[in-house]
Amino acid sequence: MNRNNMFHFKPITILFFVISTIILLIYSLGYKDALEPIKYFSYLYSTFSLIVFLFNVKRIYLYLKSCIVDSNIFKSIKKILYNNILIRKYFEDINFKTLINLCFSSIINLSFIFIKFTDGLLNRSIWFVSLSLYYFLLTIVRIILLNNIRKFNKEKEYMIYRNVGYFIMILNVALVIMIIQMVNDNVAVVYEEYIIYLTAFYTFYLIISAIINVFIYKKYNSPILSSVKVINLLTASVSILMLQTTMIATFGDNELEFMRLMNSVTGGVISVITLSISIYMIIKGQKKIKTSKD
Repeated sequence: MNRNNMFHFKPITILFFVISTIILLIYSLGYKDALEPIKYFSYLYSTFSLIVFLFNVKRIYLYLKSCIVDSNIFKSIKKILYNNILIRKYFEDINFKTLINLCFSSIINLSFIFIKFTDGLLNRSIWFVSLSLYYFLLTIVRIILLNNIRKFNKEKEYMIYRNVGYFIMILNVALVIMIIQMVNDNVAVVYEEYIIYLTAFYTFYLIISAIINVFIYKKYNSPILSSVKVINLLTASVSILMLQTTMIATFGDNELEFMRLMNSVTGGVISVITLSISIYMIIKGQKKIKTSKD
């Protein structure tokens, strides 16, 4: 561990934290007879692991890249695949790659939104219907942004970047209202296990996709792609809240106070982060617009 930062660990240690956290949560949330001390320890441990993971995302990315992408086996496979024109274009043309990723992610996102929206209506859950609409708006904004890559000059792109900041700030107000309602009323719906697994899969997909895109989009210095990156991160963060609420309601033993506490903490953190990001985008966008005019 780095003495300068208590959250800096070796990549292999961080991977151990992640794997052990998954095992503990499966035990705590998957078994009704799980011991109470272990259950509460697993919640604290998972929080610590998440913090460690977030502090070391770049190090983990570089570690996995050196183990997988830079390996001789991967390079040999890549060389064979590059014989195909479309595959080579996917890896070398950012616009083509973004278009393919957009189509794939949009199909997954819109399918999940439809399922959750329908399920929310059937269970009469305003919370899940509202969250589905929240996801839908973020997805539409992402599609619009990606559809306009490199169609504008830098000044116009930073105007869009700033406006996305305003949009996120307004959307965060709606999110705060939903979170307050959820916490006050302990809003939750108990789902069948397949819905839980679907939600968990979708959440992990969003998290992994958002982290990968952080590193992919960073090197292109594009305000549009930066906006897409922010949208991806917000979608993933809200999905974590949804998964948490659903799992506690389904596997918890009427732990209403614990649910209220966890939803307050997680929802508050997400809201503060969202507000901070929106303010940063507005300020940065305005400065860049002013600089380009001067």
